[in-house]
Amino acid sequence: MALILPTVGSDPGPDYATHLNASLSIIDAHDHTSGNGVKITPSGLNINTDLSIGSNNLTSIRSSRFISNAAVLALGTDLNCVNVVNGDLYFNDGSGNKVRITQAGGVAGSPGSIGSLTAPASATYVAANTKFVWQADANKYAAMDNGAVTIRETNVASANGITIQSPSSLAAAYSLTLLTALPGSTQWLSCDSSGNLGAVSSNTIAQGVTRANGTTVGLLGVAISASSGVFNSTTAVYADITNLSVTITVSGSRPIFVGMVPADTPGAVGGNITLSASTAQARVRVLRDGTNFSADSTVLNGGGSTSIPCGSVFWIDTGAAAGARTYKLQLMNASGAGTATVNTSRLVVYEI
Repeated sequence: MALILPTVGSDPGPDYATHLNASLSIIDAHDHTSGNGVKITPSGLNINTDLSIGSNNLTSIRSSRFISNAAVLALGTDLNCVNVVNGDLYFNDGSGNKVRITQAGGVAGSPGSIGSLTAPASATYVAANTKFVWQADANKYAAMDNGAVTIRETNVASANGITIQSPSSLAAAYSLTLLTALPGSTQWLSCDSSGNLGAVSSNTIAQGVTRANGTTVGLLGVAISASSGVFNSTTAVYADITNLSVTITVSGSRPIFVGMVPADTPGAVGGNITLSASTAQARVRVLRDGTNFSADSTVLNGGGSTSIPCGSVFWIDTGAAAGARTYKLQLMNASGAGTATVNTSRLVVYEI
């Protein structure tokens, strides 16, 4: 600082005072700027309260390092300030809103954006093909968990959509896995118990289907009666053949086979229609819900053969309405001579 120091015991009174005044003037201008005192080092500072820089700028700062607070600063004076909480950066705006800036190693999502979307994950709009690409990592596509999805024709204004959604009362979550490849021809879509979709042919389905059977069956069932036993007719009046009545639920859109088959009673000889006289004539008709839906059928005339297999007697019903329909067979000896007999046969009805 170039202080002029008087020599004690040597400088006369005026010089001593002059030197002292000159040195005190230098000390009075001492502000630690260049030439006005030694620079103060950080170790010489003890900042123990807020420090204002008088609305000036901090320049040439290499970095700003914050302590990590346990919670976002929330004092009434904590406005327009940056702070760090548990290692992440926050900004308190002038209204006291606490805006998170970083999260999980990346920039945090703000309202209206995707929260927690941090590298290497990405959401990108590809303008060239007008689609969004969601990735969990480079060339690794991300899964999505969302509600109903509506699909529309791409790049068509006001296009109608198809909505894919889960049932409203789904008991448990499950997955569906699409086909590994398209079938070479039109086939049926199948689904196994693990949710894997596949393609199967009609023949494969038919081989694996077990159709319900009995005297009363639902859709796709095969209605089959008990055995007629030996049923005789000696008069020219139709009578219900014993046991040859069944009920089946039909779709109303497919033809229905109605016919007779042998009862297959072990050791029995039957499954046919016979006449006891050359003048006898066997007529069989089928009733649907009590109404004869086809012309009477003369199935055996004594002037020719006297026996035919029951399997040769059948009808195709094309007029049945949807619902439960009851079919019944009746027999008449039209000539009234001799006896017409149905031997151990069954009635079978099913949709073709």
